[in-house]
Amino acid sequence: MSLEDRLAEVDQLPPGPDLGDALSEVDPRALNGTQLVDLIVARQRQLCFEQAQLLVAVRELAYSPADAVGATTTVRDTSQDPYARMELAFALTWTEYRAADLVQTALSTVDKTPAMLAAMLNGDADLDKARVVSDELAEALRVQSRAQSANGTPAERIEHLLTMSTGLDWDETTESVPAVVAALAMPLTYSIANGLAFGFITYAALKLLTGQWRSVHWMSWLIGAVFLFKFVYVGGH
Repeated sequence: MSLEDRLAEVDQLPPGPDLGDALSEVDPRALNGTQLVDLIVARQRQLCFEQAQLLVAVRELAYSPADAVGATTTVRDTSQDPYARMELAFALTWTEYRAADLVQTALSTVDKTPAMLAAMLNGDADLDKARVVSDELAEALRVQSRAQSANGTPAERIEHLLTMSTGLDWDETTESVPAVVAALAMPLTYSIANGLAFGFITYAALKLLTGQWRSVHWMSWLIGAVFLFKFVYVGGH
């Protein structure tokens, strides 16, 4: 197969074993600048796929029985506290902090945001993006936990949230309406996470319908899509 045909194949193949095999046969030293860009894009797609597989494997390790070293069982104990950071840190010569971060990202991506995992498997999102979504979701859950333990009526919470939003351009409907929707949804659903979800979805929808979609950061689209997937396929609980 000629170099041009090989590059065309690499450009068309989806991430996976076939793309990995095709990439292994391409020598970047024989490519020009344009071809190198195409090669890098293909390698990034494949990297996203491999990182998704890594997260799946880490998640499985987190729920492997603690006494399974040397055992042949493949049973997972999902009732145990996920505890794999020490094994990962030792095996990969990482710090425990870095290993724990990977475990947290794996658990969040595989179990809580399957849309992100699907995007990684499709070559559209990498580990860095998954980590951002995981961190934001963890922060939203922490905020929700603090709010549930705090005193105050729903009306007081709405007033507090609207007071905090003084930096908004209230004359711009696509900015102010999502903020109000989020503030109202939090006490009505008894969930800050759901309130944020409604806010992100409303924001993305208004920007799209008003033709201002180019001004929206890609991360807002991604988070909105994740929340929409959660409501449609998982449920708002």
